Amino acid sequence: MKYKTRILHDKAADTVSAVLFGRRCFACKKLIPAFSSERFCRDCKESIKPFEDCLFYGNGNEILVSSAPYFGAWRKSLIWFKFYGRREIGYYHAEKLAENIRKNIDISDFDGVLCVPCKTLNKNRRYNQAEVLARRVAL
Repeated sequence: MKYKTRILHDKAADTVSAVLFGRRCFACKKLIPAFSSERFCRDCKESIKPFEDCLFYGNGNEILVSSAPYFGAWRKSLIWFKFYGRREIGYYHAEKLAENIRKNIDISDFDGVLCVPCKTLNKNRRYNQAEVLARRVAL
């Protein structure tokens, strides 16, 4: 329940910030329309090439899910999430992962979502990004 309250608080803060200061592209920080559902400016969005097949298989029975290659605007947005405390960017990426999971995997056999915690939480990363992603995907 505490986590859901945090999400609501973050969404409210994001909306107020967008109205007062404008919404910024997740990668390059250019202004975009405040009430747009887009989270990247036109240039950055065009540079992101989502995977056609987002499933990858590990050595054992692991299934890996990804949304887009780690370069360009996608990489920049993840860096803002990981090192600059921009949780709303993590929420966006988690929603994209959850969307890919729903489309490609039968989740009826699974009981939960597990995050692999950071080895150490250094001072550059103020929170556990893996936990933020896992909690949001689980919702």
